[in-house]
Amino acid sequence: PIQATPPYVLISNWFPLCAAAVGAQVLIVNSILKIDYGSYRQSLFLIAYAAFIVLPFQLAKANWTAADMSSNHEGEAAVQDIFPLLKPNAVVVSWWGPSPAFCYGRYVEGLRPDVDIIDDSQLSNHGWSDGSDAMAYYFGKRPVYTVPFWDELERYQKKFRVKMVADPDRSAQALYEIVGPVTH
Repeated sequence: PIQATPPYVLISNWFPLCAAAVGAQVLIVNSILKIDYGSYRQSLFLIAYAAFIVLPFQLAKANWTAADMSSNHEGEAAVQDIFPLLKPNAVVVSWWGPSPAFCYGRYVEGLRPDVDIIDDSQLSNHGWSDGSDAMAYYFGKRPVYTVPFWDELERYQKKFRVKMVADPDRSAQALYEIVGPVTH
């Protein structure tokens, strides 16, 4: 859901902004400094500094607006598809793609405050090596689900029996419920 590139392209605005600032310093401010003291010089400084403050924000605003006006609604679809399927007090172990959408739905929109979202980037904070450690920790205490990255499902199935709850062909994301440990 967050794989669209416009939010990441915003970072590239900082290089031209810094180059413009250096160019303005060299061309404009240094020229103003050559003028003798007086109200004319002070007025030019006020105009130049106002332009330095307003212009970059106006230039960046055009790019921010384009990024914010994305017609990509995969994150909303993931929340709408997945949240109603979760049992009360559930834990969802997810990867970085859908996790922001789930967290937005939970924390910002106030949907399913009983559900905890565990992103794969948080696993090491708890001493877990992968999502299966988090699943093992919560299994039996709370309903556990996973939205696995494409290469994680097979690894999880070596430790747990899973049941598909949301099919990716009909839903924004594949959702699996952890139904028990694998017994050999």
